[in-house]
Parts: sequence; C-alpha cells; structure tokens
Amino acid sequence: MRGGLPRGGSRFLYEPFECAKPECGPSQSLDAYERVMAERWIGLERRLTLFEAMIQRLEKRLWMTIVSVAGVVLADAVQTVLSSAP
Repeated sequence: MRGGLPRGGSRFLYEPFECAKPECGPSQSLDAYERVMAERWIGLERRLTLFEAMIQRLEKRLWMTIVSVAGVVLADAVQTVLSSAP
C-alpha cells in the first residue's frame, strides 16, 4: 500500500478499522487482520466463480465448434457417396 490507499480500489470501499489508533492491543490488531483477510477471501471466491463461468462458456463454444465441423465433414462425405452412386 502506498500512501495509505489500498491497491486496486478506493479507500472508501471498506469501513475503517478501530485499530488504527496507537493504543490498540495485539488482539485488536489480529481481529482487524482477520476481518481484512475475510474480505479478501470473499473477493477471491467471487472472482473464481466468475472465472469458472467464463471457462464453462468457453467450453460450450469449443464443443459447438467441434460438433459443427464434424457435421460439415459428415455432410460432405454423405454428399460424395450419394453423388457417386449409380
């Protein structure tokens, strides 16, 4: 963090923690750390869910392409067989 601002976001996205005062004890600092890590974990899970959805859409497109190419090849083979029949 540079200048007290979180990397990649606004400083107004998160509520300030009470542990910013110098008279905070170690347990309050640990609580603040755990809350920050919980928020990061939630963000990570959200991004992973979006990533999985993108992968599934890509997989569907890939299978559609494979099935379409196979269909064209089979149609061409059937047309060749039918045109060469007496």
